[in-house]
Amino acid sequence: MTVHIVTDSTCDLPNEILEELNIHYVPLNVHFGEEGYKDKLELEANDFYKKLIENKESIHPSTSQPSPGDFVSKYQEIANEEDVIISIHLSSKLSGTYQSANLAKDMLPNYDIRVVDSETASIAMGLLVIKAALEKDKGASSSEILEKIEKSKNEITLNFLVDTLEYLQKGGRIGKAQALVGTLLDIKPILTLTDGQITPLEKVRNKKKAIRKMLDFLYEEKGDQPVTVGVLYSGSKEERNFLIDQIKQKFNCKKIIDHPFGSVIGVHVGPDALGVCLL
Repeated sequence: MTVHIVTDSTCDLPNEILEELNIHYVPLNVHFGEEGYKDKLELEANDFYKKLIENKESIHPSTSQPSPGDFVSKYQEIANEEDVIISIHLSSKLSGTYQSANLAKDMLPNYDIRVVDSETASIAMGLLVIKAALEKDKGASSSEILEKIEKSKNEITLNFLVDTLEYLQKGGRIGKAQALVGTLLDIKPILTLTDGQITPLEKVRNKKKAIRKMLDFLYEEKGDQPVTVGVLYSGSKEERNFLIDQIKQKFNCKKIIDHPFGSVIGVHVGPDALGVCLL
């Protein structure tokens, strides 16, 4: 009996980590008008942001979840009926991906599939997936892995700031940050995920001040305890480097994993966004 770890492309993890830890993923879809792409497989982040900026005035992209059939194909590809599949996915309050995975589970009654709602997104979900894969490699049982995931869900924090709320609003994922629309005037909103939904933390004028304030919120939660850090960006490498430097100065980092916001998440955060996740 083998335990297999599956996630979806919104985990925003580098391919080398996915390969090293034998993590499988099912891609979501990104649509520019009539053109459709499999996230991560057919459209990498850098190419996505180029298309996003080029099409800004004409086409706003959209996203769609994988079909149950996509999950069935992946599950059958990687596992036998005697194996266990732990399938960890984007918050059910942000996407129907979790629902599609559950429908696939029902279509494979002879398979042992445990579908997990991460209740978060992007690299925050990615860190949960890494935790599951590392526990599997230590020889933990499927039940023990699921317990670790649930514990980690209560410990993980994802904060991010966007250059504009335009993309969250157009993508229908703005959540409680709707209250900020129309009040910004070049102010950078700091947002977080609470119970799987986007919630505003504060509005700050000036990007560097916003970065420092975002990290202050995280420090209030984590203090000097050792943390694994996920860094996200959809803008310049200079901003990404400034953010990482600030993180190294402020936190007791066990490891830092950085990756661009992938194309599905990028549809909603837009260019020039930054994010930090701590576990």
